[in-house]
Amino acid sequence: MIPKHFFSIALFLISTLNINLFAQVVKDPIALISEEIISSKEFKNRFELMPHPMPGETNPDSIKINFLYTLIAEKLWATQAKELGLENMDYIKFSLNSLKKLFVRDALFNLEVKNKFTVSEEDLNDGLQKSLTILNMDVISTYDSSKVFQLFNSIMLPDIFDSLIVKHDSTYQTNNVKIYFGDLKDEEIENQLYNLHINEISPPIHYEDGWFIFKLIEKVPQSLNEQQQLELTNNVKKIINERRSMNKGNAYLQKLLSGVKINANNDLGKSLSEKIILRINENAKFLSANDSSKIYLSETDIYQIMDEFGADTLTMDFLLFDKNPVSLKEFLYDLIQTGFSVRSSDRNQILRALSSTVKYMIRQELITREGYRLGLHNLPEVNEDMKIWEDTYLSQALRNRFLDSIEVSDDEVYQFYMNRNGAQSNLQLKIVEILCKDLRTIETVLTEMQSGKSFEELAAKFTERELTKNANGEFDWFYSNQYGDIGKNAATMEVGEIFGPIFTPEGYSLFKLIGKKKIEKLPDETFEQLKPQLKIDAKANKLSEKFDSYTSLLAKKYGVTIYSSALNNLATTQLNMFTYRYIGFGGAISAFPYLSSWYNWAKKSGKNIQLLP
Repeated sequence: MIPKHFFSIALFLISTLNINLFAQVVKDPIALISEEIISSKEFKNRFELMPHPMPGETNPDSIKINFLYTLIAEKLWATQAKELGLENMDYIKFSLNSLKKLFVRDALFNLEVKNKFTVSEEDLNDGLQKSLTILNMDVISTYDSSKVFQLFNSIMLPDIFDSLIVKHDSTYQTNNVKIYFGDLKDEEIENQLYNLHINEISPPIHYEDGWFIFKLIEKVPQSLNEQQQLELTNNVKKIINERRSMNKGNAYLQKLLSGVKINANNDLGKSLSEKIILRINENAKFLSANDSSKIYLSETDIYQIMDEFGADTLTMDFLLFDKNPVSLKEFLYDLIQTGFSVRSSDRNQILRALSSTVKYMIRQELITREGYRLGLHNLPEVNEDMKIWEDTYLSQALRNRFLDSIEVSDDEVYQFYMNRNGAQSNLQLKIVEILCKDLRTIETVLTEMQSGKSFEELAAKFTERELTKNANGEFDWFYSNQYGDIGKNAATMEVGEIFGPIFTPEGYSLFKLIGKKKIEKLPDETFEQLKPQLKIDAKANKLSEKFDSYTSLLAKKYGVTIYSSALNNLATTQLNMFTYRYIGFGGAISAFPYLSSWYNWAKKSGKNIQLLP
């Protein structure tokens, strides 16, 4: 169904995540920082549902305690950031406001939609029958409705289907597309495709943001063992449950939004459109001529657009609600959460996509306001979610201050070179890397990989490391003690494996090992030849040491207590996953914030950590 990729850390996309379905965990604390509790529930969820690289660790108990130290470090830095008033930064306030809107909408969905329906036996049997058959199809797609009907009308015989693509621009053809039960969100379209006969061609079908014509090549039956049949039944129930949720949700929204009309500021909209068109066209330059994958507006792009507008313009009203209109700044921060992408840099297509996005965001704002009207923003589960994300944003904001403050002199670089050269490894590595400054782009990369894109083509499209951007993310051969945690982790990997994301001073790094070799004699490389990369490594080393020292001081300032028995007795799996949480009424985020390894500080803080049974 979906190409599988094997990772050093297993990275998965979970189609539906319901926090309430997690195994019940006792509320006894695992650790205490000042008066803040790290509960066993938070530890278990974040340990199991987001990646946490632990270089060189294989002992389960060591992995758990190191992850706890990492979580404690985040809480310590968040507490200090709050004391310094960083919570009043625009970036923090607006980003958290956008997240809270998501959680309020999810709470409203749970209240009005979830569990208010049942899956019938008839629905289940129909779903099981379809799920045992894979549809192998050829597909023609276009964004142009008039063109798709011209194409369809020109099809006189099935044999002509494959030749049409060369006669029309702005169309795409994909052969041997395998469609499984549940792949399509629209149940009516799915039924239409399952009812096709072999070599029959569907009429033009509008789906999401495009038009499609399908030709059925074959129906492939699946043969399953008993365990697979059980898993299939559970999956079918989940798919039907999601679809019934969608139907009931749509009915609720139709009632809630009926007759409501909200406009956007036309002048601001025109200016925003031009800036987005410019960014999309810049990003499109990184795609090859035959690449039909989406072109994304990144988080960095949106921040740059904010800078171009300026502070005064950003405060202007953009979504014109009668009460509490939404400013352009708030809209753009919400757009970071919503995301924006197109499949073409064509101006008209970008304008259409932006118009649809604005309408969608107005709808989401109306849903959010209904949730606030009902007081759902005060629910304990909403506040619990917000506290976790707030800690992450605050600790990262404080860490960013350190990133800007670290400099290394030539003498420090040379000393770093001499210290490292004495224990230099003869293991050389070669990797392809995707380096991004914002984690949302990494999530996009993982989604694209799950849809079948190769790591190499995604690296060429997304990587932001200046050193390797012109080489499509590919490094020259380097030694295993170079590039900090990248080299350390790559040395333990097998060729073809993918690892990450890990936090580095340059951003989040996801990389694939493509070469590994030992050399008998190290070449005579001079300090000057290695100096540019040595400076980066020396800065990362200095930054890591400063992080550790500062965390140790914070542990002393606020106090840290670890409840050893609670930690040891907490059952956890060792599967390390990247998991999405899908939000009711639309939207998705990481199940929990990403935590990069951050535990060496504890070795310097033994006397500042109180261990209790």
